[in-house]
Amino acid sequence: DLFFKLPAFSQLRHIERAVFMIAFASPLIAGSGFMVFSEKLSKRKKINDVAIFAAVVALIIIEVLLLQPFPKSLPVTNPKDIAIENYISKDTGKFRTINLALSTLVGASGYNYLSQLGIGTIKGGSGIWFNDYLTYLAIGQQTNPTKFWGLLNNKYVISDKELALPGLKFVSKFEECKDCVIWEAYGPYLYENLDFMPRAYIVDDAFLVIGPEENAKRIIYSLIADNNFDPKKSVIIQGKGSVSQYNLGELKKYKVIILLQQIDQLEVNILREFVDSGGILLPKIFDGKTTINQDEIENLFRSLNKTFAEVNILIYENNKAVYDTSNKKGFLVLSERFSNFPGWKAIGNDEKEILKANAITTAVFVDNDDKITFKYSPSSFRNGAMISIIASIMIMVYFIYNG
Repeated sequence: DLFFKLPAFSQLRHIERAVFMIAFASPLIAGSGFMVFSEKLSKRKKINDVAIFAAVVALIIIEVLLLQPFPKSLPVTNPKDIAIENYISKDTGKFRTINLALSTLVGASGYNYLSQLGIGTIKGGSGIWFNDYLTYLAIGQQTNPTKFWGLLNNKYVISDKELALPGLKFVSKFEECKDCVIWEAYGPYLYENLDFMPRAYIVDDAFLVIGPEENAKRIIYSLIADNNFDPKKSVIIQGKGSVSQYNLGELKKYKVIILLQQIDQLEVNILREFVDSGGILLPKIFDGKTTINQDEIENLFRSLNKTFAEVNILIYENNKAVYDTSNKKGFLVLSERFSNFPGWKAIGNDEKEILKANAITTAVFVDNDDKITFKYSPSSFRNGAMISIIASIMIMVYFIYNG
């Protein structure tokens, strides 16, 4: 129980993943043990250190080569030798896949070959859990799977059985291999997700949900699942806890504000200005209403104009991504989880606030920015790098001084 309360361990799916501690500690312990053993033996028997070292090495070689079974080699499968993977690889666009042949949302084995082809995937986790993402996938699976997957840039769905999900278009049945070690990768059924959304795009209109975090999440999930919500018309942003954390200029970026909190007089005043400037507030408190009617939401979704524009990705690396916004104005929406990890910064003409979009992804408001650059530089990395540099300098000084 203690291990699961420690950083990193608390997110391990299986405690045996702690083997990395053994891999790190064993060489240190073995090295220290050899030094002590060598020193004591050389004093008692007057044996040369080289002879001791040679004997230990000989014992290790005997153990590895003679006393242990030699690992057997296996034929290597080229990803393009798998018919379904080869078909997907011919699509030169930027997209992700999902493999429903896996028994759970957190399985990983079905993705081994796709990763070699540089094709992204959707999965809830493998060795490291990310609960918000897993929750998103679980809710999506129960409500409107293809839309939820589409918001994550999903284009192809692999399955080991036929599917009858609305929003999926059957592509083909490919050759399967139930006797293969990673049989899930072979499908054999492939579908195209008709609710596919690009990796990056811009829309004009946004809904801002303001209130306690858990309440906001529930409302956002229900909005996404609504059949009238079209991601090509608007984006849903999870806001801060209260209206007082915004100024009028920030609120006026949004088409609709959904309010989930009690408000004071100052907040009433700023919301009045927001409505007077053409914004829509739900519930319509200035009309004496305290609840939101489902028909209001649906009619609002239907009334929006489609202002969708796909955005070209200029650079896409592990810690950096650059998007060509070509002096457009609106919300840049990305099927990336940048908003979930402190340490990401977004820079255009100035530094942008990174927003949580559509429950799990990322958005920023762009205003005639030529391009937007996302860069990951967490304080923990900077602090670690500084500690490493100082430690290296101290070690060098020690050896120079004692050399």
